[in-house]
Amino acid sequence: DKTPGERVEAIRRKFILGGHKAAAIGQVQEMYQVILLSDMPKDIVLASGFEYAQSPEKALEMALDKQGDDAQVIVMPSAGSTLPLIQGKNK
Repeated sequence: DKTPGERVEAIRRKFILGGHKAAAIGQVQEMYQVILLSDMPKDIVLASGFEYAQSPEKALEMALDKQGDDAQVIVMPSAGSTLPLIQGKNK
């Protein structure tokens, strides 16, 4: 048997995005503009259906350009491990 730390390390080395996570991300992308600021290559970000930004400032500019000056913007520094619940929007 592996220790908890060994199991976590094995997942980190061989992680594959499950279909359920891809579906959840797709649902979010259908409802909201999602801009990703990441160290992933731009082509991977775009192929994943996200908009790409090189900086937080650029992401905010993109959001305001598309949604208007009164846009509501959520910044999620650890988005990969965060589950946002928006009142009145979740089923």
